[in-house]
Amino acid sequence: EESIYKVLLLGDTTVGKTCFLLKYTDKTFIEEHMTTIGLDYRLKTLKLKDGKEIKLQIWDTAGQERFRTITKSYYKGSEGILLIYDVTKRESFENVKTWVSQIREEVSKSSVIYVVGNKIDLEDTRKVTTEEGVNLAKELELPFKEASAKNGINIDETFYDLAEMIDKIIRKFKYAYHGVIHGIKYDSSIRIQFTCALLAILVSLIFRFTAEEFAIVLLFCGLILGLEYTNSSIERIMNLEEPEISKAVKHIKDMAAGGVLIASVFALIVGIMFILRHITGG
Repeated sequence: EESIYKVLLLGDTTVGKTCFLLKYTDKTFIEEHMTTIGLDYRLKTLKLKDGKEIKLQIWDTAGQERFRTITKSYYKGSEGILLIYDVTKRESFENVKTWVSQIREEVSKSSVIYVVGNKIDLEDTRKVTTEEGVNLAKELELPFKEASAKNGINIDETFYDLAEMIDKIIRKFKYAYHGVIHGIKYDSSIRIQFTCALLAILVSLIFRFTAEEFAIVLLFCGLILGLEYTNSSIERIMNLEEPEISKAVKHIKDMAAGGVLIASVFALIVGIMFILRHITGG
């Protein structure tokens, strides 16, 4: 199955996002071009270190304030973000923190944000030092690179690094999810509920429950085990620290946990009633 990773190019207007993209995908550089209106994207196939081939779906976005709402709608599902500033425009560098705050509100924790200082070929008009870029990236706990779309410096390397980081996180999440699904059988709460179900069946046999009563006991046992399985599965998925998943399933988890309690109480009451009826011969 071919992996396609969605990547956004973000940053203030005129920092060189379009040039950065075209240099990577088309190996071209246009000295003067129109400002990006809305969104555009390119596909690029590359091979990772382990030999795996992936495709990057790279979205070039408008940096102007009036287009921010359009950009925000495309955050969903993005695995990687290149946040670009212009080393010759200090304001674009100072706005990086604002961009990061907005990005972190919109994307999953697993999305990779990569800070890039562009236009290092314009050394004579540089306003942001390399050290400042490194320190900001450290403060934000993000990877960082300086590059030049014009000269092609660190363009391929940046996208390759980003792709490797994305793929590593995606594989880690898949393995974790695999562990969730296959690790449920070792969950202590499931084992306890399963033991209780076996004891309920054993009691039913000892007291010679009728077929109808035995069916009711089995129904309650199945219901409790099913709800407990759901509750345990969701809890493990929430522990993967995926906020979108956590928010979506928290309500279901609460309902499952409540269902276990209610079903257990009713099962206990019904079981006691059946036992008393058989003891008294009623």
